Amino acid sequence: MDNSERLAFEIDALLHLLESEYNHLKKNEIAKFEKLQSRKHELLSFIIEQSNYYKNLNPESDLDIFQRKDINDKVNKCNNLQKRNEILINGKLSAINDALHSLGLKPYRSRETYEHLASRKRN
Repeated sequence: MDNSERLAFEIDALLHLLESEYNHLKKNEIAKFEKLQSRKHELLSFIIEQSNYYKNLNPESDLDIFQRKDINDKVNKCNNLQKRNEILINGKLSAINDALHSLGLKPYRSRETYEHLASRKRN
């Protein structure tokens, strides 16, 4: 498998992972959600590394241009799925804080947010 094929494979894996992440969040399966974070970090690291390499290459054929467009489209879809997941988890956190507030308890305030979960799991 050459680098461009592996990049496409890893982006597809990220798309699948983000869908799984969303399903776990919807079902409040937080442990399963957290188990996905290290793999997501691995995928994102590889994709970023490869995208830095590919953006500096000049396309040599129409096929190269088509492959890049396909990859860009999938990366944009990943970005949209990531935003969707972030909105869902932030909504859940807001609902929890509202419930705590209505019970007269101090709301949970953390600097940890959805996009920081993966980095927290590495440490």
